[in-house]
Amino acid sequence: MLIQRKLIAFSQDEEGDWRGHFDWGHLQLLEGRLHYQDETGFAATLEGGDSNWVQPEVVHHIQPDGQIRLCIDFYRSSSAPTSSKAPHE
Repeated sequence: MLIQRKLIAFSQDEEGDWRGHFDWGHLQLLEGRLHYQDETGFAATLEGGDSNWVQPEVVHHIQPDGQIRLCIDFYRSSSAPTSSKAPHE
C-alpha cells in the first residue's frame, strides 16, 4: 500500500542522507544522474528514467551529479514482502 509520494529536486551541492524511516521506498530518478550507496555494500549510478528499491531500515546515501529531480514512493510494511524482493515485484 502506497502511503506517500514525494517529488524532490536538488543539486550536487545538497547531499541526501536518509535513514530507513519508512518500510519500503521506491526511488525513481526523473532527470539527471546520481550515485546511490547503502550500508549493505550495494552501489549504483542512476540516470534519468532509472529506479531503485530501498529496503526497510537500510541506511543509504545519494550524491547527485549536477541538478536532479526524483520521486520517492513510500510503502507500509503490510505491502512489503518477506523476501528481499520489493513490494509488488
